[in-house]
Amino acid sequence: MPRPKREGPTERELEILRILWNRGSATARDIHAALNEGLSEKEQAAYNSVLTILLIMLEKGFVTRDESSKSHVYTAAYKQDDIQEQMLEGFIEKVFGGSAMNLVTKALSMKATNKKDADKIKALLEEMADDNGKRK
Repeated sequence: MPRPKREGPTERELEILRILWNRGSATARDIHAALNEGLSEKEQAAYNSVLTILLIMLEKGFVTRDESSKSHVYTAAYKQDDIQEQMLEGFIEKVFGGSAMNLVTKALSMKATNKKDADKIKALLEEMADDNGKRK
């Protein structure tokens, strides 16, 4: 039976993608070691579990695999920004009824914003106003 389609990567798949985005590419052993870094033996993922997740990610199209050497090398198939945008669009739609304004308002009301971040937000808003509200 085929796997059900998901809109984005799972939490564990995101962990693996972060490793690949930071390193560029890695073998399954490298990914396994990075996932388990700093964890107790009880918390560590099994190597076979990491391999299984990588095969699922390959099937979903989240990673590519270079099989030209004995140890297969995995690379993220999408840039970090692309995945973040895809996941954020889905989140905004599901949780905030498609309203980016509601998302931003809620985020800013929940956590104090320091002056540096507030200045960046103001600059972004000014840039968007200069572009007549058009992004990309």
